[in-house]
Amino acid sequence: MKDYGDHIYGLQRAISDMCGEKTASPSIKFYWENGVLEYEFYVDFEASPMIMKDYSSDRAFFEQAFENLLHDFEDFLENQEIIEG
Repeated sequence: MKDYGDHIYGLQRAISDMCGEKTASPSIKFYWENGVLEYEFYVDFEASPMIMKDYSSDRAFFEQAFENLLHDFEDFLENQEIIEG
């Protein structure tokens, strides 16, 4: 999770490549303020073919992508608690 300021956030799953650099696979950028969620951008460099989308009218795609990433994030936090606990 990354805070870009001005109520803009990013949620991504990063995969390390052979050189140790992390690639967003996938990543979604969104605006969140007072319960209002607006999607901005989605990218997945590991998909074949690569996916890059600005938010337009495909809300269903962005909602599913956000839900998938949020689920992955929750799983990660849960696993961290198990490891640390």
